[in-house]
Amino acid sequence: CLRSSPADGHTLLTFLRHGAHGARFLYFTKWSDDLRLARCEIYSNPDSTGGYRAFCNRNETWDEELVKKFNISGLLFADSPCALGPSVGPTPELTGRRRADETETKTRRKRSWIFPGTLWCGTGSKAAGYEQLGMFERADKCCREHDHCSDIIPAFTVNYGVFNPNFFTVSHCECDQR
Repeated sequence: CLRSSPADGHTLLTFLRHGAHGARFLYFTKWSDDLRLARCEIYSNPDSTGGYRAFCNRNETWDEELVKKFNISGLLFADSPCALGPSVGPTPELTGRRRADETETKTRRKRSWIFPGTLWCGTGSKAAGYEQLGMFERADKCCREHDHCSDIIPAFTVNYGVFNPNFFTVSHCECDQR
Protein backbone atom coordinates (compact mmCIF):
# COMPACT_ATOMS: atom_id res chain seq x y z
CA CYS A 1 0.00 0.00 0.00
CA LEU A 2 1.02 3.60 -0.45
CA ARG A 3 0.52 6.24 2.24
CA SER A 4 0.86 9.96 1.74
CA SER A 5 0.85 12.78 4.28
CA PRO A 6 1.87 16.46 4.28
CA ALA A 7 4.72 17.46 6.59
CA ASP A 8 6.23 20.94 6.99
CA GLY A 9 5.99 21.93 3.32
CA HIS A 10 6.95 18.47 2.09
CA THR A 11 5.04 15.31 1.26
CA LEU A 12 5.90 12.05 2.98
CA LEU A 13 5.23 8.85 1.05
CA THR A 14 5.65 5.39 2.52
CA PHE A 15 5.30 2.08 0.74
CA LEU A 16 6.33 -1.55 1.04
CA ARG A 17 8.29 -3.32 -1.69
CA HIS A 18 8.67 -7.07 -1.97
CA GLY A 19 12.15 -8.19 -2.96
CA ALA A 20 13.82 -11.47 -3.80
CA HIS A 21 13.46 -14.49 -1.51
CA GLY A 22 10.44 -13.02 0.30
CA ALA A 23 12.33 -10.01 1.64
CA ARG A 24 10.31 -6.86 2.27
CA PHE A 25 11.57 -3.29 2.21
CA LEU A 26 9.77 -0.35 3.79
CA TYR A 27 10.45 2.92 1.96
CA PHE A 28 10.06 6.29 3.69
CA THR A 29 10.41 9.09 1.17
CA LYS A 30 10.20 12.85 1.55
CA TRP A 31 9.38 15.02 -1.47
CA SER A 32 9.72 18.77 -1.97
CA ASP A 33 6.91 20.97 -3.26
CA ASP A 34 8.44 20.83 -6.75
CA LEU A 35 8.17 17.00 -6.63
CA ARG A 36 11.87 16.26 -6.15
CA LEU A 37 13.05 13.52 -3.82
CA ALA A 38 14.49 15.22 -0.74
CA ARG A 39 15.17 12.14 1.38
CA CYS A 40 14.82 8.39 1.27
CA GLU A 41 15.14 5.75 3.97
CA ILE A 42 14.79 2.00 3.44
CA TYR A 43 14.08 -0.41 6.29
CA SER A 44 14.22 -4.20 6.08
CA ASN A 45 13.81 -5.00 9.76
CA PRO A 46 11.04 -7.65 9.94
CA ASP A 47 9.33 -5.84 12.83
CA SER A 48 9.05 -2.65 10.77
CA THR A 49 8.03 -4.31 7.52
CA GLY A 50 5.66 -6.74 9.22
CA GLY A 51 3.94 -3.97 11.15
CA TYR A 52 3.49 -1.92 7.99
CA ARG A 53 2.19 -5.00 6.11
CA ALA A 54 -0.38 -5.60 8.87
CA PHE A 55 -1.47 -1.98 8.56
CA CYS A 56 -1.78 -2.40 4.78
CA ASN A 57 -3.89 -5.52 5.18
CA ARG A 58 -6.44 -3.40 7.07
CA ASN A 59 -6.12 -0.27 4.91
CA GLU A 60 -5.06 -1.38 1.42
CA THR A 61 -4.57 1.66 -0.81
CA TRP A 62 -2.48 2.27 -3.91
CA ASP A 63 -3.11 5.52 -5.70
CA GLU A 64 -1.80 5.34 -9.28
CA GLU A 65 -1.95 9.14 -9.51
CA LEU A 66 0.48 9.46 -6.59
CA VAL A 67 2.79 6.88 -8.16
CA LYS A 68 2.94 8.91 -11.38
CA LYS A 69 3.05 12.33 -9.68
CA PHE A 70 6.04 11.43 -7.49
CA ASN A 71 7.73 9.03 -9.96
CA ILE A 72 7.88 6.23 -7.40
CA SER A 73 8.80 3.67 -10.06
CA GLY A 74 12.00 5.68 -10.62
CA LEU A 75 13.04 4.90 -7.04
CA LEU A 76 13.22 1.19 -7.78
CA PHE A 77 15.95 1.28 -10.45
CA ALA A 78 19.47 0.19 -9.51
CA ASP A 79 20.90 3.66 -10.18
CA SER A 80 18.19 5.62 -8.37
CA PRO A 81 19.05 7.85 -5.40
CA CYS A 82 17.07 5.43 -3.24
CA ALA A 83 18.51 2.17 -4.59
CA LEU A 84 19.06 -0.90 -2.48
CA GLY A 85 22.66 -1.99 -2.33
CA PRO A 86 25.36 -2.93 0.10
CA SER A 87 24.96 -1.45 3.55
CA VAL A 88 26.11 2.13 3.63
CA GLY A 89 27.25 4.23 6.52
CA PRO A 90 25.06 6.96 7.98
CA THR A 91 25.53 9.82 5.52
CA PRO A 92 22.03 11.28 5.08
CA GLU A 93 23.28 14.84 5.24
CA LEU A 94 25.55 14.23 2.23
CA THR A 95 23.49 11.99 0.00
CA GLY A 96 19.89 12.63 0.99
CA ARG A 97 19.37 8.91 1.39
CA ARG A 98 20.00 6.36 4.09
CA ARG A 99 19.61 2.66 4.34
CA ALA A 100 18.39 1.84 7.81
CA ASP A 101 18.74 -1.91 7.81
CA GLU A 102 18.80 -3.22 11.35
CA THR A 103 18.86 -6.86 10.26
CA GLU A 104 21.82 -7.02 7.90
CA THR A 105 24.15 -4.10 8.42
CA LYS A 106 27.31 -4.61 10.45
CA THR A 107 28.05 -0.92 10.98
CA ARG A 108 25.27 0.06 13.35
CA ARG A 109 26.31 2.61 15.91
CA LYS A 110 23.87 1.59 18.64
CA ARG A 111 21.85 -1.48 19.48
CA SER A 112 18.47 0.12 19.85
CA TRP A 113 15.09 0.08 18.21
CA ILE A 114 14.00 3.41 16.75
CA PHE A 115 10.63 4.01 15.12
CA PRO A 116 11.17 4.17 11.33
CA GLY A 117 11.40 7.71 9.98
CA THR A 118 12.65 9.12 13.28
CA LEU A 119 16.03 9.41 14.99
CA TRP A 120 14.84 10.00 18.57
CA CYS A 121 11.64 7.95 19.05
CA GLY A 122 12.33 4.57 20.62
CA THR A 123 14.98 3.12 22.87
CA GLY A 124 18.09 5.25 22.51
CA SER A 125 18.65 7.50 19.52
CA LYS A 126 20.32 7.35 16.12
CA ALA A 127 20.95 11.08 15.89
CA ALA A 128 24.56 12.19 15.51
CA GLY A 129 23.75 15.47 17.28
CA TYR A 130 20.97 17.40 19.00
CA GLU A 131 19.92 19.28 15.84
CA GLN A 132 19.61 16.16 13.66
CA LEU A 133 16.00 15.06 13.08
CA GLY A 134 14.40 12.28 11.07
CA MET A 135 11.75 12.61 8.38
CA PHE A 136 8.97 12.85 10.97
CA GLU A 137 10.37 16.07 12.39
CA ARG A 138 7.51 16.97 14.75
CA ALA A 139 7.52 13.54 16.37
CA ASP A 140 11.31 13.61 16.58
CA LYS A 141 11.30 17.03 18.26
CA CYS A 142 8.86 15.73 20.87
CA CYS A 143 10.89 12.57 21.50
CA ARG A 144 14.14 14.55 21.62
CA GLU A 145 12.65 16.91 24.20
CA HIS A 146 11.51 13.92 26.24
CA ASP A 147 14.94 12.29 25.95
CA HIS A 148 16.61 15.44 27.29
CA CYS A 149 14.41 15.70 30.36
CA SER A 150 16.62 16.28 33.39
CA ASP A 151 14.08 14.82 35.83
CA ILE A 152 14.31 11.08 35.26
CA ILE A 153 14.19 7.82 37.18
CA PRO A 154 16.72 5.34 35.73
CA ALA A 155 15.86 1.64 35.58
CA PHE A 156 15.77 -0.14 38.94
CA THR A 157 16.48 3.00 40.97
CA VAL A 158 14.59 5.28 43.33
CA ASN A 159 14.20 8.97 42.59
CA TYR A 160 11.57 11.45 43.84
CA GLY A 161 10.52 8.73 46.27
CA VAL A 162 9.43 6.43 43.43
CA PHE A 163 11.01 3.09 42.48
CA ASN A 164 11.28 2.38 38.74
CA PRO A 165 10.97 -1.40 38.26
CA ASN A 166 11.28 -1.15 34.46
CA PHE A 167 14.27 -2.00 32.25
CA PHE A 168 14.09 1.54 30.85
CA THR A 169 14.33 5.07 32.22
CA VAL A 170 11.10 6.92 32.92
CA SER A 171 10.72 10.69 32.83
CA HIS A 172 9.13 12.89 35.44
CA CYS A 173 5.47 13.77 34.83
CA GLU A 174 6.37 17.40 34.08
CA CYS A 175 8.45 16.28 31.09
CA ASP A 176 5.54 14.23 29.77
CA GLN A 177 3.22 17.24 29.96
CA ARG A 178 5.45 19.53 27.83
